[in-house]
Amino acid sequence: MPQPLVTRGLSAAVLLLAVGPAGAVEASTLRSPFPQVQPAAPAAAMSFVCLPAPPAVRDITANRYYSDAASSVIDPALERRNKFAVKPLEDYLRSFSRMTDLYTRSGAEAVAACALGWLDAWAQGGAMLGSMSSSQADYHRNWTLAGLALNYLKIRDSTALDAAGKQRVEAWLHKLAHAVRPYFDDPRRTRNNHFYWAGLAVAAAGVAANDRALFDWGVGVYREALTHMTPAGTLPLEMARRTRAVHYHNFALAPLVLIAEIGAANDTPLYAESDRALHRLVARTVSGMMDPSYFERAAQAKQDEPPRGGVLAWAEPYLKRFPDAGLPPEWKEQIVRARPVAYPTLGGNLTALYSAY
Repeated sequence: MPQPLVTRGLSAAVLLLAVGPAGAVEASTLRSPFPQVQPAAPAAAMSFVCLPAPPAVRDITANRYYSDAASSVIDPALERRNKFAVKPLEDYLRSFSRMTDLYTRSGAEAVAACALGWLDAWAQGGAMLGSMSSSQADYHRNWTLAGLALNYLKIRDSTALDAAGKQRVEAWLHKLAHAVRPYFDDPRRTRNNHFYWAGLAVAAAGVAANDRALFDWGVGVYREALTHMTPAGTLPLEMARRTRAVHYHNFALAPLVLIAEIGAANDTPLYAESDRALHRLVARTVSGMMDPSYFERAAQAKQDEPPRGGVLAWAEPYLKRFPDAGLPPEWKEQIVRARPVAYPTLGGNLTALYSAY
């Protein structure tokens, strides 16, 4: 069985990963989870104009928008208030992700340089390193860091990037990862999907900053997530979301798949751990999207509409790696019809990175 995450100091296993026999920290560069792809549309960036980055958002104000204890019923007024408050964050990440997607498609170095400039502007402004108004604000920082770090890895090797700018950006991502960790180092926090997203954010920032300890923390989150899983492939804390149980199983699964991809790129075969537990979660979640009856019995609530669109972007790396995973053909066809599947928080257009279309 995988061991629970050690949050108040590195475990012996983590130290073995991070430190060599002589006690020196391993010097090898952590690798991006994304495959290198040949730009398919060099002309796509011909009309690209690099706009100035928006002002850095240092403090995050956000609010909870569910009206019930199970966090299954959305209060529309509270949801609107939260969306308005975090719109600058989401707009910034979406625009940045579009630039990294365009670089992937075109190979235009000017696009990569512009994207780095956006990150550098926020790095110099200390973005997201100020006060967090609530737990919801911490969650938005987790999601935004995950998206920024993953998208940065798509441009990291561009020859057009300014070395000093890269250094500032990677130092900022490193600071953000250390700002994210303490929330879940507090044992009073509920370790549900938000914990898994924090694991992805920290692991991705660890790769971006080449920090093995951050990578290991994210891997530890993944391993603890496997201990939460039932033999039936469900997550009790997500099942407790009642009408949104299927939705939140998918939302918990997404960061875990990306952590497993980061692990695979760095010689840590997470997909196989705990008797291939992640595959059970995939199978149960996908079956729930196709037929929610199991979830309706287990959660004792009729399920909302199943998740669609970008939040299913995790399927692209998963299906690329496991094309014969035994998932329903009808569901695979839904993914194909939805292409390109893009989700900025998971690194943007994952179809372009993992699947020809």
